[in-house]
Amino acid sequence: MNIPVDIIAYFHKDGTVRPNYIRLEDEDHTVVTHKITNTLLNETCFAGIHSMDFQCQLENERTLNLSFLLDRHIWVMR
Repeated sequence: MNIPVDIIAYFHKDGTVRPNYIRLEDEDHTVVTHKITNTLLNETCFAGIHSMDFQCQLENERTLNLSFLLDRHIWVMR
């Protein structure tokens, strides 16, 4: 399941990408911004779809799997 999400990321001049903040909706349907504190990167190509897959740890210790789909320029939560 790929859920599109809002991400604020750093795009460095050497081509590296790092997600910095994510906006998620909580149980009360309030949008909350969380800081991403740690990331692990894995670049993949599955069925012709190139992506940068990140395992991210948020400031509240929650772990998420995010992907940046290179062909479509969108962020999704997996």
